Amino acid sequence: MKNKKHILVIPSWYPPNGGYFFKEQSEELKKRGYNVGLVYVEQNSLREVSIKNLTKKYFQTKVCHENGLIVLRVYGWAIPKNQRLNHKLWVYLMIKLTKKYIEKYGKPDLIHAHSAIWAGDVAEKIKQFYKIPYIITEHRSRFVLNESERLNKKMYKNWHNNILKSTFRNASKIITVGSHFTKNINNYLKKDDYKKIITIGNIVQTEFFKPTNKKPADLNNLKFLCIGSLEDYKGIDILIKGFKNVILKYPNTLLEIIGEGSSKLNLELLIKSLHLEKNVKLLGKYNRDQIKKKLDKCDYFVLLSRFEAFGVVFIEAMSMGKPIIASNYICSNLITDDTGIILNIDSMSNVENELLNSIKLIKKFDSKKIRKFAIENFSYDAIFAQIESVYNEVLKKYEN
Repeated sequence: MKNKKHILVIPSWYPPNGGYFFKEQSEELKKRGYNVGLVYVEQNSLREVSIKNLTKKYFQTKVCHENGLIVLRVYGWAIPKNQRLNHKLWVYLMIKLTKKYIEKYGKPDLIHAHSAIWAGDVAEKIKQFYKIPYIITEHRSRFVLNESERLNKKMYKNWHNNILKSTFRNASKIITVGSHFTKNINNYLKKDDYKKIITIGNIVQTEFFKPTNKKPADLNNLKFLCIGSLEDYKGIDILIKGFKNVILKYPNTLLEIIGEGSSKLNLELLIKSLHLEKNVKLLGKYNRDQIKKKLDKCDYFVLLSRFEAFGVVFIEAMSMGKPIIASNYICSNLITDDTGIILNIDSMSNVENELLNSIKLIKKFDSKKIRKFAIENFSYDAIFAQIESVYNEVLKKYEN
């Protein structure tokens, strides 16, 4: 397809409320010659409402030019503890904003929605009105879990079901960031629709995450690094408990944990109860540059999540040439025998033994091979070749 097309990006969340990878991906599309626009309704909690905030955010529309990207925003408010009403309000405002975008910048050739909840819902309704095809990239970890698990974790409501069915069924293509999404998304599709699901991983900035430290690993002084929110699903409690066994044999081993979250106090108490204060450090929140420096100096990156959508931190670590240790609940397209170790976290004795065994295995990993794997599979060029192939396939069908 010689003439690059007009793509409208609809994210389910966006800076300053996370979603920086949506921003970077959209900007990269622009650099690659596409005409790219983005619409987003920024909902803020009414708990933050004040006269000062109301003068800044009163459901007004703002047009921004961000690194060549046209971004239309509405600044609004969300009602606490009323997900269904907030969904209706957000979708209504997003549709209204999308219509404004089309009036001003023309009808896009394709909509790229990030997550069915609820950007996909918006895209599906816009398709009904304007006949614009859309694709969905699904990022949310809730789709890794089955329906009963999501209900238990309050990630899913019964009223979601019909919306998700319509959203997924009317999409021209569904991109998942990990193959472990496929089974549960298939439950919303018709029998033969599974063919429109494709797995394309997330992107790592391989030129930013580039190693400088070439110091060989010292088995008696290894540094393990964990990066993740201090929440139950990240399995940091499992990691700390398993690490006790490592310290008994290798007392100078260090585990540093970057992140904040609601489990911080419990994790501090756990570290204290296991007498690991000298070996396990909770470092708090770090920025990107600080994270890069820590990755450069560690020997292993480890995160034993109870469930995980993708885990960009894994590919950032691999881009730095670091072997990774992950749980058996990570997506299978992330780890090979040359890039890391998968632990079965359903058995605590297995976690303890495998973490201890990882000390001896460190010498088998080749930093250059690990970085090469990250570049070949998750660099901008690798991922955008796949995304553009999806765009071309969908647009070709609609042109015909």
